[in-house]
Amino acid sequence: MAFKRNYIYEIIIEIDTWGKKNFAPMGIKYLGTKNGTKKFEIEVFKETKTAKLLTENLNKNFGKRNFTFTCIFTSDTNYFYACITKNFSGDFIRKIEKFPKVVFEIKKIDDLGKKLRIICLAEIKKDVERKIEKNLLNRAKYLALEVLICYTKPISYDKKKEKISEMLRVIKRVAPDSEYERLVSDLLNFYSNKWLKL
Repeated sequence: MAFKRNYIYEIIIEIDTWGKKNFAPMGIKYLGTKNGTKKFEIEVFKETKTAKLLTENLNKNFGKRNFTFTCIFTSDTNYFYACITKNFSGDFIRKIEKFPKVVFEIKKIDDLGKKLRIICLAEIKKDVERKIEKNLLNRAKYLALEVLICYTKPISYDKKKEKISEMLRVIKRVAPDSEYERLVSDLLNFYSNKWLKL
């Protein structure tokens, strides 16, 4: 299985309102699978275009969708950059089509104050999931590498501990109980014990 429960993956959300497409980089949390249907959670800040498009179109007629809500799985950071700069050229749209996509069914939207929490369902075929697995992007692996690099730098104990602790906090959020969390926790404990002995 490509997805790990409670991991947050970096993806691109495409909202197509029949004629106009909007793309936005987001984090998506995998909540589990029931009867072959996968459940995901996305949190969107209310002031974003994605949230506005969702609420405008959902409020028109919740039962009959006049847009599609699609998740694109890519590990190519150039596409995330294009989404942030809103460079949705024809070339961008043509090239992003090569990555695995899944159309989500929105089941529920909760108001969290500054954010909306969107619960989505998707049935993903095995061959599509294999393609997704090759394109899954989770920050924990790269943060763990950054921790190892940080550890080797000649900076003060407090600064190093602060940086490593912050990266560990993010790892715990995006990949709870992962090998990356264990590695960074162990390194932080090792570093603290080593410092106490000096």
